[in-house]
Amino acid sequence: MVQPYLPANQQVIDECSSQIAHWIIRSRDLERRIASRLERAGLALTPAEWVVMRMLATAAGLVGFG
Repeated sequence: MVQPYLPANQQVIDECSSQIAHWIIRSRDLERRIASRLERAGLALTPAEWVVMRMLATAAGLVGFG
């Protein structure tokens, strides 16, 4: 897979967010359940990507209503 060019700080952010997401879903059962639901929904996301998007949506909601 070819990775798109990202500035150095963006690569660090991507790696950190991926590691955090994997830490959150370290339960294999949870990862499998999320993957199954994403597949059924037809979304081309990994469980880690889904967790990051949920974290960002939650943070945006808190900032927007805070």
